[in-house]
Amino acid sequence: MLSPVKVNGTWQRIEVAFSHTCGIKKDKTAWCWGNSWAGALGVGKTSKNGYKLLPTKVKASGKWRLVVVGDHHSCGIKQDKSAWCWGIAGPASSETGPRPTRSGSQSG
Repeated sequence: MLSPVKVNGTWQRIEVAFSHTCGIKKDKTAWCWGNSWAGALGVGKTSKNGYKLLPTKVKASGKWRLVVVGDHHSCGIKQDKSAWCWGIAGPASSETGPRPTRSGSQSG
């Protein structure tokens, strides 16, 4: 059985999914850790059996307002209100990849 471990830093928000976690630190940087399969961590590398046990900074510059996580993907909104996603959303979706990609523009 695993024991709780302190995650260093001052955090504003933490989001937890089945196999990975992301959060925003007080300085507005986004960080993820856990299972790196399918690019869900946004750290630029994928691995079927790889894990990042410590928080790793998301590979997209800028300050973040919000980060949310799903089974094998994560999305976030930056301070400039642009939306970014990384990983895959499910078997029927197209993979965005291991690095954050700006989402398309909205209409309406």
